[in-house]
Amino acid sequence: MYKIAQLLRPPGVHVPILRFFAIGYSPSYKIENNLNSYVPQDSIPPKVVSFDCAQTLLEVDWSVKRYIADVCAVAGLQIPLEAPAIYEQLHRERLGEYLAANLTGNHDVCDAWWIQLGSDWLRVVGLDPDWAPRLQELSDRIGFGPESILFTLYDDVVPTLDLLAEMGIRVAVLSNWDYTLHKSLRGAGIYDRFELVVASLEHGVEKPDPRLFQVLIDHFNVAPEEILHIGDNPLDDLEGAIVSGMRGALIDRSRTNTHEPWLHDLRCLEEAFGWIG
Repeated sequence: MYKIAQLLRPPGVHVPILRFFAIGYSPSYKIENNLNSYVPQDSIPPKVVSFDCAQTLLEVDWSVKRYIADVCAVAGLQIPLEAPAIYEQLHRERLGEYLAANLTGNHDVCDAWWIQLGSDWLRVVGLDPDWAPRLQELSDRIGFGPESILFTLYDDVVPTLDLLAEMGIRVAVLSNWDYTLHKSLRGAGIYDRFELVVASLEHGVEKPDPRLFQVLIDHFNVAPEEILHIGDNPLDDLEGAIVSGMRGALIDRSRTNTHEPWLHDLRCLEEAFGWIG
């Protein structure tokens, strides 16, 4: 799935973006996407639990063309029929610049990049470029606010975070995403629950590259096997964690029960400690 193309602010970034540009992505490790060879780790209670974001903490439902139309509709701005496709094309042509903006770690720089893109797009489709700041403001509200049309917080997330807090287990987010990961979690009301939030585009590498998982290990200063990472992607999350020396589990809410390495509900996490440590 190509997750980065969005109006003014993208809600998430997935694997193709860094690999497409080959920026900081030169894996010197071997990952085989074969869950049949999965071997549970020794039973050691984790000191840290990290979570992927999209489809793990937040359900993501978006389309670049639908989103641009929604933002403009809320703004009361009529756009030509072909405008969404033109925006998407302009965005794709400038992804290299966007990656560079994320690597600065400066969110103001990233915000300015989106305003400039919006201004240029409006000019191309024959509309007033002065609308760009207003569209960005609306994008923040309807895309990244408490009533986001892009993200829904799964109902098992808060109870799971409460449980981990009671157990004294430290928590983090590690996601293939851009700088708006921080805004997305704030809008969902859970940003402050995490000690560390890692967005891949801000580091120039992405899961399953062990260098991104190393950010967790370095921050928490624990042995890799004392960290449990949970996500929805067998390659990026489970095998990426295992290759990095960490432990991993997968979440799939369409399943009817929990069976290693799959959780069907994050609230089953304590049960999972028995078979992944």
